Amino acid sequence: MNTYIKNKYSLLFHNKNFDKLLLATFLSEMGNQMQRFGIPWIIFHITNSGSLMALNFSLSLIPGVFFGFIGGIIAVLYQIGLVEKECCY
Repeated sequence: MNTYIKNKYSLLFHNKNFDKLLLATFLSEMGNQMQRFGIPWIIFHITNSGSLMALNFSLSLIPGVFFGFIGGIIAVLYQIGLVEKECCY
């Protein structure tokens, strides 16, 4: 590991809870990636249709795009302070 990272973040890597969180995040992301490529592969294997596989990829992107826009709007409103005004009054 880079000595700069070891020196700057040495307290993080000595914390057992951080190590557990880092491992859990890594394993979770590995599972997400296996699902992202596994499900379309199973669809292709069963149906032998590339278009259904592409449809699955496309449909899996819709929630991220939709909630990304909503989250962006909320972040901008929060930055402006409108969220606080709307919630409190």
